[in-house]
Amino acid sequence: MDLTNFDWQNQVLFTDNDIDKSLYNWQMPLNTFYTDINTYFMLACNRFKWESEKIKPFNRFGKLLEFYLNTRGQAFITKNTLSVYQGCINGDFDDFGIPQKFTLYGYNGNKNNGKVYNYDDVIWIKNNMLKIPTIYWILKYCKRINIIEQTMDLNMQAQKTPYIAEANPLIVESLKLMFEDIDHLKKLVIVDDEKSIIDNIKIIKLDAPYLIDKLQDQKYNEENQLLQILGIDTINEKNAHMLYAEVENSNEITDSYSDIFLSERKVALEQLKEIVPDIKLSMVQHDASFDEMNGGEDIVDNYIKEIN
Repeated sequence: MDLTNFDWQNQVLFTDNDIDKSLYNWQMPLNTFYTDINTYFMLACNRFKWESEKIKPFNRFGKLLEFYLNTRGQAFITKNTLSVYQGCINGDFDDFGIPQKFTLYGYNGNKNNGKVYNYDDVIWIKNNMLKIPTIYWILKYCKRINIIEQTMDLNMQAQKTPYIAEANPLIVESLKLMFEDIDHLKKLVIVDDEKSIIDNIKIIKLDAPYLIDKLQDQKYNEENQLLQILGIDTINEKNAHMLYAEVENSNEITDSYSDIFLSERKVALEQLKEIVPDIKLSMVQHDASFDEMNGGEDIVDNYIKEIN
């Protein structure tokens, strides 16, 4: 999947679902695939917050930095101007596999008109060790969730029309009139005994098992896995009293995912502090907990954790 031109305006347009390709329209916000992508993408971009009093305007600095990390997998800050750029590796690697040069370009630029910087002149920030954009995970799970939701819609529709009736035109007309009477809640529906419905109709059953509850559970599992990757621990509401060990294990999984994205940012934070001592990095944390004082109920604690 090519995310070269992924930007603010067209982020909702990316899908591998051929059926959805005709729906590339901002006027269709109810399409769940696009809505889910936007929702999870905003959660990803809001996960880490950069703060400094010396860099102006810092709100744009931090937002653009996280946007590049989540869509490109890496971002660059020039040490002389503290400007945020996207870019690509340009040149050879040293003995430790570190690139020695980068081609940097702005939001509206591309690598063909970028400027080459040496490794020592920039701060190279990676979204994770492999420079994988977070949007890849979001697209993967949103596609799976969308398939489940489409299946749920089909299964719901199948419950509405469980039978097909095969009959001659006169019987068909009688059936239509009979169902109109039923729709109008008439107390008594009368049919012509000369047009025996029972003897002149063939019923084809379209039995479809009710799968909504199972599909809903599967959708929850997919959503929960994505949310854990995004650092949000969720509680299955069906389990009114989860075991303490289960909650702790869920928190550990979420923390492990968070560390994948946090570790590389901490490296960049240490380099930035040499230039901007007051810069701070914080991470929005969502941990599940087991509240024994509250009747053993599961709750989710939301807080901002400052990274040192």
